[in-house]
Amino acid sequence: MDKKTFRKEMIKKRDLIPPETRHEKSLIITEKLLAEEVYKDCREVFCYLSFRSETETEGFINTALNDGKTVALPYMTKNKGEMVFIKINSLSELVKNSFGIYEPKPAAENTAEPGNKTIIIVPGVAFSRDSFRMGCGGGYYDRYLSRYGFMCKIGICFAEQICENIPTDEYDIRMDKVITG
Repeated sequence: MDKKTFRKEMIKKRDLIPPETRHEKSLIITEKLLAEEVYKDCREVFCYLSFRSETETEGFINTALNDGKTVALPYMTKNKGEMVFIKINSLSELVKNSFGIYEPKPAAENTAEPGNKTIIIVPGVAFSRDSFRMGCGGGYYDRYLSRYGFMCKIGICFAEQICENIPTDEYDIRMDKVITG
């Protein structure tokens, strides 16, 4: 099966998970993330804000902020396929972009550069058992992670999104860990 068809099938599968089940599973994933030593030891958390039927991240983001972590969310730049991470103090600072995704307002002084104590929480449409991911097809995360591969990369998803194998290309980046619920 080609990537495009596989991606559509996996999104459909994720969308079929009832909202209350997605919420319960998201809470389990958040608990597991917060229990990770790499989270406890990190200074910065780069995360995404959940969209549509993705694993919910609002609770995790708020907890990281309350834990005194520097939290940064992605901002899609004007350059096709490019994103940067912008530090936030609250989810109330976010604005809706042209895709309907909430993101931080760009400001040069708030652009976050990852360090050796940064973890990144990565969304995915599907993850393989050997920790490769398939995203939405824009290549944003693969491009970003190819520049900052030293960060601890944690994919999060529902158990229904784990596959034995997924179609991959040479530029696809493997996660250090995948956490499911």
